[in-house]
Amino acid sequence: MKLLPRRALLLACLAIPTFGCQSAPAESRGKAYTLVFLVTGPKSAAIDADHKKEIFEGHMANIRRLADEDKLLIAGPFGKEKPDAALRGIFILDTPDVATARAWTETDPGVKAGEFSAEYATLRTEAVLRRSLDLWREMEKKGETTGAPSIRGYVMVLSSEPTPGTKVCFEGSLEGSKRGRHLAVLDAEDVAAVPSVARDGVASWYSVKTVAEIPGS
Repeated sequence: MKLLPRRALLLACLAIPTFGCQSAPAESRGKAYTLVFLVTGPKSAAIDADHKKEIFEGHMANIRRLADEDKLLIAGPFGKEKPDAALRGIFILDTPDVATARAWTETDPGVKAGEFSAEYATLRTEAVLRRSLDLWREMEKKGETTGAPSIRGYVMVLSSEPTPGTKVCFEGSLEGSKRGRHLAVLDAEDVAAVPSVARDGVASWYSVKTVAEIPGS
């Protein structure tokens, strides 16, 4: 995401952990969620630094509220390497209904202010993404989400087909997205570490370190 460095870190820290690594690629079957791509909005360039600070504080609080309400399962910012400079981050919302997802997303102060625009797609995966929220809450109770860094880098691949031969944390089919027909998050901290994948749809992405630790079902 094109944020001040500390704000990018804050967004990743509050991201909700996703489903753990599994060896077999997800197919088009599975539970449907709504994937939201947050992209640079139409008013971003005109917003001054003080207003941006206020927007991002509200953005972070809204992420927490959506998670507390069991609506937001995963969030995280893109890094510098990405197929489109406009990409800022993602939400994965626990609803297959785009209209519902739109209503939830439009509560975000960044979307309201035009700092972000939102693109919606259906993500269908066999990964049990709900388990990630439960694990995050357990970690919070133990005080494990403070102190030591709780985030790390991953590689996200947006493509037309599954990514073979790479350890996958979660993946699934995308419906209704111009960015690809398949999404995979790979257990690699740097794009250079996955030379086997096509570069056109590859992005660096950040989320909590438990993305790689939650066992498959």
